[in-house]
Amino acid sequence: MQHARLSDLSRVDARPVGPHDGQDMAHRNAEASQTVRPFIHRWYGRFALVLLSVILLTLAFSPFKQFYLAWIGLIPWLWVVAEAKSTRRAVLWSWLGGTLFFLMNEWWLGHVSWPGMLGLMVVQGWYWWVPAWIIRSFCGAGFQPASSEQAESPHYNDMSVLGSVKFILGMAAVWTTLEWIRGMMFTGFPWLYLGHSQTPLLVVCQIADVFGVFGVTFCVVALNALLFLLLRSHRKNLRPAMGVVLRLLTGCINRTACCCFFFLLIIIFFCSVINVAMVYVNFLMVSRSIIK
Repeated sequence: MQHARLSDLSRVDARPVGPHDGQDMAHRNAEASQTVRPFIHRWYGRFALVLLSVILLTLAFSPFKQFYLAWIGLIPWLWVVAEAKSTRRAVLWSWLGGTLFFLMNEWWLGHVSWPGMLGLMVVQGWYWWVPAWIIRSFCGAGFQPASSEQAESPHYNDMSVLGSVKFILGMAAVWTTLEWIRGMMFTGFPWLYLGHSQTPLLVVCQIADVFGVFGVTFCVVALNALLFLLLRSHRKNLRPAMGVVLRLLTGCINRTACCCFFFLLIIIFFCSVINVAMVYVNFLMVSRSIIK
């Protein structure tokens, strides 16, 4: 039996090797390497990126006061939103990120009621998934995950210049609007605005004299969106993102971007008017109660 096995092995070793055997082996190895999913496409990879955004934003607020982390804190979350296979998955991961963020920073509300605190954290998670849904629904096909064939094509473009401008300004406008809604709805919950994280940097906070904390939030979110585009764009396709940088620096923003910015200014103005009116009404009510 052993002699038979040895003879079989000798036959196998003595088999002639064809000229195409090496190519077949290389093709099989290439197919095997393509079946390996990237880190971002695995559930723990997405969870790690969402958790990274939560940690970065948490460190940007008091008592840590690492304000510069807020400039990049949204980038890992944006990456998850962009690379999610569907809008539904992007919304679910964003909801999880928002819940974890508010849980890590408002856990002390559990001293009042732990079930109530947990329920409130889950509800507040919608302030993260709403921007994710808007991004995937209205930012166009350029924000969708690219296939390997598209990424390798020299003519593939992640996002046009106009799409990049819309994404940057739209992302900042949506996030700022949701922060304003959070501060007004259900008697208001004006905590953990991204603009609050920039209090150690007085240079950035100077615009708060005109636009309030929401103006600071707008700048922080716009910077996150801009850096995200720069990092996500392929090296050969940096032209759209760099075009956004040059246009923002020189003020040569196209008509659509100007209209979006003007519309945002109108929203901030009316929000300020509403805030002043509500403060005045409360002041009158308190004054009358004291007089009586």
